[in-house]
Amino acid sequence: MVNESCSAKDLQHSNCPAKDLQHFNYSAKDLQHFGCSAKDWQHFSCSAKDLQHLNCPAKDLQHFNCSAKDLQHFNCSAKDLQHFNCSFKDLQHFNSIALPRICSTSIALQNC
Repeated sequence: MVNESCSAKDLQHSNCPAKDLQHFNYSAKDLQHFGCSAKDWQHFSCSAKDLQHLNCPAKDLQHFNCSAKDLQHFNCSAKDLQHFNCSFKDLQHFNSIALPRICSTSIALQNC
């Protein structure tokens, strides 16, 4: 299958795990044709900007190496952002929860 010339849209008709799909050169935009969890997507090399095409919670996105600035493409709460290594400067890109509220929770700050 690796040597075949086929699009991600075509491959959605095949029943194979996302881990197997890493053998293909796809963009995250193409991969939205597949039904798989964000945890599976860690097998792919794609940017956070590309990942906005996927419908997955911010908690799942911790499997990716991306900055908080990139994550503004996602609809996530500040509580979800604790899973990322981000600075308060980066958090200005989000408006879901007031910064003072973020500061009041040590859990949210554990990785910031």
